[in-house]
Amino acid sequence: MADMNNTIWAKLCRETKGLLDDKFTRDSGIDMIWTRCAKTNKTVGFPVFEAMLREVAALKGMDLFQLESLVVENAKVKQSGTKAQNVKFYEVPKPKTTKGDQIDLASMTNTGR
Repeated sequence: MADMNNTIWAKLCRETKGLLDDKFTRDSGIDMIWTRCAKTNKTVGFPVFEAMLREVAALKGMDLFQLESLVVENAKVKQSGTKAQNVKFYEVPKPKTTKGDQIDLASMTNTGR
């Protein structure tokens, strides 16, 4: 199971429709809950993530089950970044022999260009 860091937590909170409101704000709520639950850790596991969701539910005055349903239905975290492209590697042709098994200098330096 992958751990969660503060950046992923903030992105999840920002991109979940209906999660941010007057009680749970973008500016202070996201970071305050992370600091309160994660303490000095840079990454957290699933149990701490559940504790953060309980904090958000208490702050918003919701039941934990309602908040989990909101997150599951509306969390649409978008991946952004570079994507790998198909790369066709150039293959150097093998030198051709000109006289039987002998290879001359001209055929060795011919790269097919």
